[in-house]
Amino acid sequence: MMTISQNSSNAILSVHANNVQLKLEGFISQTFIADAMIKAANVMKNNNINTIIINTEDLSCPLSIPDKYQLISMLKTFGFERCNEIFTVCGLDQEERDLVETMALNRGWKLTALQSQNELINLV
Repeated sequence: MMTISQNSSNAILSVHANNVQLKLEGFISQTFIADAMIKAANVMKNNNINTIIINTEDLSCPLSIPDKYQLISMLKTFGFERCNEIFTVCGLDQEERDLVETMALNRGWKLTALQSQNELINLV
């Protein structure tokens, strides 16, 4: 497990048998998220893992729609590949989860947005 901290921001990166998990906590900036995402993509490549679970439930302030769009648009820049499976646990309502999934799908990414960690049980 690796923890990245900066002021009131935390990113906890852990490697499991078939996935990498990235948990983001506190008040985070786009720069902080970008750094955490780059590290997560590198860990995935180094461990030959194709699936990442990004948990943003414990953010002090949820990401805005433009922030989500920008992050999805930069996945390739961060080091992710189109074959990667991306799950995000975000606590959003169904309409907003559908929007995030559609934004990703329109850019060629396989992303599933979930309301809670419990939904992962049957997926990963």
